Amino acid sequence: MMPGIDALQLHLLGVVMVLAVNLPLSAQTNPDYQFSIGSGTVSPFNMVDLTVCLDSSGEPLAGWALGVCHDPAQLQIMMVAMGSSSDIANDGSAVDFRIVNIEPNGFQVSVLIDNSGIHTLPSGIGHELEVVTYAVLAPVGQVATLQFCDTLGQPPIANVVVQESGASVTPVQISGSLEIVPVTFVRGDIQQDGDITIGDPIALLTILFIGGTDELNCEDARDVNDDAQVDLADPISLLSYLFSSGAMPVAPFPACGPDPTADDGLSCDVFTPCP
Repeated sequence: MMPGIDALQLHLLGVVMVLAVNLPLSAQTNPDYQFSIGSGTVSPFNMVDLTVCLDSSGEPLAGWALGVCHDPAQLQIMMVAMGSSSDIANDGSAVDFRIVNIEPNGFQVSVLIDNSGIHTLPSGIGHELEVVTYAVLAPVGQVATLQFCDTLGQPPIANVVVQESGASVTPVQISGSLEIVPVTFVRGDIQQDGDITIGDPIALLTILFIGGTDELNCEDARDVNDDAQVDLADPISLLSYLFSSGAMPVAPFPACGPDPTADDGLSCDVFTPCP
């Protein structure tokens, strides 16, 4: 037996570390514990943070193991960071033991709060366990599902919580999703600085005639009159709006919004001032 670790701690380690394996298929979920992962909307080529949370109304917990799967054609995991509750669960300090396994189709985390078995995670709502950063690969219109799964790791590790007494329990598991939506932008804000000024038509003229580049790449913002073309008429429209009481740029303007003519053949990969 390892020094300073009794039989109970060996059991806990066995559940939440690499020895943890799938529970029998007959195992019932315990409604006193619930894993959930967030949902939201995001645009292609962007990154989004989702939080894995635990709601607990049962016995204090000594550890847990969780896994979340996704379609690797839609999402890529960039980082799995310790959540705020995990960061202080060990009497104000981070947990003693945490292993993160990232695979193309998901991630798995095993946690033991305190090697000594003294400190535990009390019951509570919204314990933040992990924060996962995903890069979006899917096109507009798809929905990416984040599903708790027991298939990650070698051997595969089940989604469980480990009670203070040493019992392993299967929590309720609430999946999440990401709806892939178009980038929102403000038409005419060529410089993407949150304002329409003389600098915007100048920047657009530079792109059109002097070989300037738009590293932020939002063609829709340049199409000021929304005629599905980026040409001389667009900076002229901006100059007219700014100095001759001309018509405002076509929507979305002045607030952020999606392109009402999304099938015009123009794209917008990123528009930094908009959420």
